[in-house]
Amino acid sequence: MTRHRALHAGYERLIGGAVVDSALRAALLRDPEGTARAFGITTEDAVLCADIRATTMQQFAAALLPRLYVEKVSHAPQRTAVAG
Repeated sequence: MTRHRALHAGYERLIGGAVVDSALRAALLRDPEGTARAFGITTEDAVLCADIRATTMQQFAAALLPRLYVEKVSHAPQRTAVAG
């Protein structure tokens, strides 16, 4: 099971804006972290996209999406079979 990482609200505006605004899209693809921070996204959240190197929004979104989800960690003890 996965859970969604809580994101700064600016990500929704940033991605939506980049889809329709070619200048914003170019800035995001050229400097993802700087553009995210300019949208008020916290440094902690902006680093999620810092190393994304994409030439299209589709590539950018495909790279960002897995970073927004984390595996839910179970703290239940694991059962193992014992031979013998």
